[in-house]
Amino acid sequence: MQRFSWPKRLWYAKKFEGVSSQPCPEDMAWAFSVLRKWSRVLKHKFVVGETVYFTASNVARPAASGTYEVIRLLPTDGDDCQYRIKSSTEAFERVAKESQLVTA
Repeated sequence: MQRFSWPKRLWYAKKFEGVSSQPCPEDMAWAFSVLRKWSRVLKHKFVVGETVYFTASNVARPAASGTYEVIRLLPTDGDDCQYRIKSSTEAFERVAKESQLVTA
């Protein structure tokens, strides 16, 4: 049997008699996995293009504190979201954790 997403499965259930219109456990597992991925994506506090203030941790690597622009959202690192940021005074981009950033 060919497997379809839940809305398409409902359409087929209405079209063909004898097919259950209830979502099967595989469809529900798929829906919950999508929701988990979306919740991770929506977890970021800042958006691309936003200006933020970066405070560097002197323990890890010394870096210039100041205002930066968020260039890209990166995957989470444990409980902390990560961002690719760039300063107008530097020629390169940095990776910063959300705990190191505040709204400028």
